[in-house]
Amino acid sequence: MVRNQTRAARRYDAALYRLPPAEVEPDPADEVVARLDDEQRMRDILRELAVLNRGERDVVALVAMAGLSYAEAAVALGVPVGTVRSRLARARARLAKTRAAGTGAVQESIDPAIPVTGRHGREGA
Repeated sequence: MVRNQTRAARRYDAALYRLPPAEVEPDPADEVVARLDDEQRMRDILRELAVLNRGERDVVALVAMAGLSYAEAAVALGVPVGTVRSRLARARARLAKTRAAGTGAVQESIDPAIPVTGRHGREGA
């Protein structure tokens, strides 16, 4: 009888070994929390961007959020590149004032994405 139990245990262990490993299911609560955090962050950013006029908001949206270059944003808006640069500079200054008075949501989401390029589109030129 002990021999049968040992043999059955070995067969059972061998059968378990042949099974594929159990897949770890992600916790849906983590995704919900992340989505809620993203929604709150977007509300904060939109509230801060509301201080900008339409032209400045358009430039920030195209350059910082969509990742267009200054020249591409100028073509998209139908304005000279210098206008894009000046609007972006005014938007940055106005957002800096807003950040100083309130939260830093725009600081974290906008500034790192804005490329620092020179007059001819070269880095640091």
